[in-house]
Amino acid sequence: MRRQAASFDIHGLPRIETFEDLAVHARLSGRQLWWLLFAGHKAYTTFRIAKKTGGFRPIAHPIRMLRSTQRWILRSILDKLHTTPSSYGFERGSKLRYHAEQHRGARAILTVDIENFFSSISMAQVTQVFRVAGYPSPAASMLARLCTCMGALPQGAPSSPRLANLVCFRMDRRLAQFAERRGIVYTRYADDLSFSSSCVRVLARARPFISHIVHDAGFRLNRRKSRLVGPRSRKTITGLVLASETVGIGRQQLRELRARIHRAHTGRDTLSLDAIQGWLDYVSDADPARYRILVRYIERLRANATASGLERLRVRADID
Repeated sequence: MRRQAASFDIHGLPRIETFEDLAVHARLSGRQLWWLLFAGHKAYTTFRIAKKTGGFRPIAHPIRMLRSTQRWILRSILDKLHTTPSSYGFERGSKLRYHAEQHRGARAILTVDIENFFSSISMAQVTQVFRVAGYPSPAASMLARLCTCMGALPQGAPSSPRLANLVCFRMDRRLAQFAERRGIVYTRYADDLSFSSSCVRVLARARPFISHIVHDAGFRLNRRKSRLVGPRSRKTITGLVLASETVGIGRQQLRELRARIHRAHTGRDTLSLDAIQGWLDYVSDADPARYRILVRYIERLRANATASGLERLRVRADID
């Protein structure tokens, strides 16, 4: 295949109209690109991981050549497209606590969950993302084929989170407009949709319309994970506890983490060090104030003992 120079449009997106254009931009030979376009499940390693709520989540991990191509698509195309202000998960600079903070001080919270979020996004929906970006149908179809597996969005591909947000653009905009007219705050973090209001009845009445908009976008809600709470109930969003002025992991979770850290320090629970490290990394992003409390606790335990089971833990003192 004759090589040509890569070209870009006025928005800085790769100009792709033909198979050869895509191969040049992605730095693939014609044979490599052809194989990736039609390899299907052969280009992925699949496995399952356990969910905290029970059951298993299927993961499809692309082989190196496909993963590199998906990263190129993410960096060169998808990252240059816009999502709505309601979308927080998978966005650059987005943090879990920023999402929850949008609902701080609300008297009523409604949280709903999209069922099988990634696998319910079809190749047709992904193709439409590239069509809206300005690519002709043949190019959009090729790009979508490189980002999907067996006709759906694979959880495990580097391009999937950003594509999921872009697929949700119209749904997010409709939900935000619907919410704004009723004095409701709407945000989405991946497959978690959150609504807050000063009145629980407003959210109760909005529920059927929210369900209709989500279904119209091609998704299904997980009824078991839908939760509506009023003024007297404990309020949580994406696992974080909402107080009138603060958002964080909550006092109960802090006590449980301190207890696990102490057991590891005394050698009674050294097998949980990896889990503790995972929690520390999570808290450093979700609740910096309580992370600093945990870091001081760990440093105090280390300083007051000649031997500690906490030496392997990585902690930072410069969290904002």
